Amino acid sequence: MELSKIKIKPFRDFRGEFYKLFSDNFYSKLKKKNKIEEISISISKKKGTIRGLHYQNYPYTEDKIITCIRGSIFDVVVDLRKNSSDFLKIKTFFLSSINKESIFVPKGFAHGFQTLEKNCEVLYFNTKEYKFKFQVNINPFSKLLNIKWPVRNYILSDQDNNGIHITKNYQGLIIKK
Repeated sequence: MELSKIKIKPFRDFRGEFYKLFSDNFYSKLKKKNKIEEISISISKKKGTIRGLHYQNYPYTEDKIITCIRGSIFDVVVDLRKNSSDFLKIKTFFLSSINKESIFVPKGFAHGFQTLEKNCEVLYFNTKEYKFKFQVNINPFSKLLNIKWPVRNYILSDQDNNGIHITKNYQGLIIKK
């Protein structure tokens, strides 16, 4: 399964709406063997906050499902798979609590986002537990990637600011099944 957008179909009535963000049945249709091991929420208080670009090294490489449950974000994924025809290509999405879309990010992609308004909440479903020593941070301003972040006045953690810069010499990831 490749990177994909997931449209969430809400049930609406006079009380409001209800929507399912995840079901094991749906996930198995994505042909995934790994089960969800961790669910996390990221809360960003300020507009312009950038989180990422992140991924985890083997044996904690992971698939993710990303959903913005409050506010709106500019979501970015970078294909780091060495043998991919899309190697180092960037794909962007606008996710919000209004458009009810999620993205499925497979192993071998770095992921990050920028908040487009205050008080954004992002929900992650991960197939592996987070392990600090296996996380890799790519600087979101790597010149080779040339990501056009929409909010100029950004907020960035020291960890992300000190992340590696992708250069022409970057070898990519070999993903183990």
